[in-house]
Amino acid sequence: MVFTISDDEGLWEPDMLFRLHTLFHRIESRRRAHEGGELERIASRLRSVSHVPTDTKHKPASSTWKIQRVELYEPGDHLNANYLPLELGDIFIKSDGNGMKKYILLSQPCDLMVRRDGKRSPEPTHLPLVEVMPALTKPNYSEEMPYFDENAGEHWYVKLKQVHQVKTHILDLCIFNIDGSARMLIGDEVPDAMRPAWKERYKRVTESISRTLKKLELLSPAQGDTREILKMKAKLRPELMSHLLDEGLFKGKFIKENSMPGIMYNCRRIGRLCRARAAGLLMAYSGFLSRPAYERSLG
Repeated sequence: MVFTISDDEGLWEPDMLFRLHTLFHRIESRRRAHEGGELERIASRLRSVSHVPTDTKHKPASSTWKIQRVELYEPGDHLNANYLPLELGDIFIKSDGNGMKKYILLSQPCDLMVRRDGKRSPEPTHLPLVEVMPALTKPNYSEEMPYFDENAGEHWYVKLKQVHQVKTHILDLCIFNIDGSARMLIGDEVPDAMRPAWKERYKRVTESISRTLKKLELLSPAQGDTREILKMKAKLRPELMSHLLDEGLFKGKFIKENSMPGIMYNCRRIGRLCRARAAGLLMAYSGFLSRPAYERSLG
């Protein structure tokens, strides 16, 4: 169960082990909780004093918002430090001159699963990112992201009309970096802590990025180029860079570190909405796409 199924699905075996452990732990915990009645007696005694007023001028700040937020959202530091795979509900941030914009991935989980050969089945070229924005009142065609604000201030909404189709490899790049950034250096080593299926995915994305870099090399100055050729290459190079790296929502640029060429986009993974809530958003998004379009009323 642990190794065969995981190998077929491209899963990490300990994740399957945790699934089985959670199953039996839940059953055993509930059995022991009802055994002998001791836990119910303790709960009954606490219940008798739980409604005694405790208001005071020095009442401490409530921590319920932060606790609820911990239940709903996985932090980016945890996801990225462990190279956890791309999943429904992953939250990304776009950095540009106008500040930071946030987006959530709403794609069918099976379509995001990377198999043991490093491929998806089928292989999507683009994935939908939906914009997440704060608002004073709920906008039309939107769903609330509860407890998304860290300080119980603003209310945030997923705007189902603000959807961007993003090339899959840009989001895949975020999985390969401990800070969640969408970047890759050709020649860099695959992190040992990465899941086996995603190590294979790393190789495939590397091949794709290498092909992009080779296209740009065609317009790099070369020995023997005449002045006219150099001038023409200099003119065409920005156009080619824009063609290769302008992905619509995210902008890319070529980088070079330790003599290794690479590519980087202004995209970073910063967290993940819990599975149940993310599935609810996906259902709302599906309903939004299938809403009826009637003729304009003549009345």
